[in-house]
Amino acid sequence: MPNTSHLLARAARSLLRSPGYAIAAVLTAAVGIGALTAVFSLVSRAVLEPLPYPNADRLVVVQETRGERTISVSWLNLEDFRARNRTLEALAAFRG
Repeated sequence: MPNTSHLLARAARSLLRSPGYAIAAVLTAAVGIGALTAVFSLVSRAVLEPLPYPNADRLVVVQETRGERTISVSWLNLEDFRARNRTLEALAAFRG
């Protein structure tokens, strides 16, 4: 079984014989690592870290459905929900 230094030297000679392949491999690895880092940052921020609000575990989203579609609550319905609300501490609206 060949030792590690022999394998590394053989790999280096192979990459020196075909520098285009080596550059493509390094660039592909760099793009992959960059993309993975970006996706992890987004997922970490959106899923793993808590929301920056007090009692964030008590927040809920209220939506309406029309047939099979989920839609935003209209302003008039939001006002109606506020008037009839007996469960939630407060209601607020946002626009994405």
